Amino acid sequence: MSILKTVNDSFLIRAGRFVLKHVFKNRRYMIAYGLAYFQKDYHIPVSFYSGQEILALIQAGKSIVRYGDGEVALMNFRSLAFQRFDPTLREGLFRSMKGSASDAYIVGINERAFVSNEIMRNNKTLQLLLPQKVYVDMYFQKNKKYMDASFFYRNENVNAYLLPALEGREIIFVTRKETIESIKQNPKYPYLPFTHFIETKERDAFDDYEVICKQVGDVISQLKENNRKPLVIAAFGAGTKVFAYEYGMKGVQVLDIGTGIEILYQDKRIDGIL
Repeated sequence: MSILKTVNDSFLIRAGRFVLKHVFKNRRYMIAYGLAYFQKDYHIPVSFYSGQEILALIQAGKSIVRYGDGEVALMNFRSLAFQRFDPTLREGLFRSMKGSASDAYIVGINERAFVSNEIMRNNKTLQLLLPQKVYVDMYFQKNKKYMDASFFYRNENVNAYLLPALEGREIIFVTRKETIESIKQNPKYPYLPFTHFIETKERDAFDDYEVICKQVGDVISQLKENNRKPLVIAAFGAGTKVFAYEYGMKGVQVLDIGTGIEILYQDKRIDGIL
């Protein structure tokens, strides 16, 4: 009885904190999440692109904007370890979420979230992934195809469906110093003479968003003067989503591949984090 009481008390405490966190700022989400939480079979039918389709879209010039649990947390007025809450960033994330293959960019969401609640409960991923499923249900277009947000966290996918799209491009990396140094020192990376680097902060990179945009814009202007075709690969936290959306809509291809940037032409694996 005492164990059951402890479990019930713990749930009530968490439920109370959840209500206090959302009741004044995002009441609609609070209600939708509360209703979804207790449905074992809560499931949203979402279609995902195959690897071949993703490669074809990249080669056709589409940008990529990915959403994960961190972006949902920011849209829910929370701060992250690597990015404090910013109302301008939140607005940008909402603007960026509705793309499709008919637009300048495609949107990535976490495919693991789109199974029943019972499966997620058994996998112990319900609390992590249910917020994104509820957000997709509330805000995203459900008659569009998406890519799995973690698609390029697997070496096989990077090698088969991303690397072929890099050939013949002037590549602009926008990311943190450690990743830039890793790319520069990687003897397997074949495009160093055609690569440009924009360094961002490790944390709260969105604070420098205007500076980042200017630096990228300067490089792109120089490349266009020489009739070179730029491809931006960006990974600087949640601000990357807004950046990929805004530049994609301007006709500049930006690939938001997240941590996948760390395994370009690398043998190390990161798919253990999935």
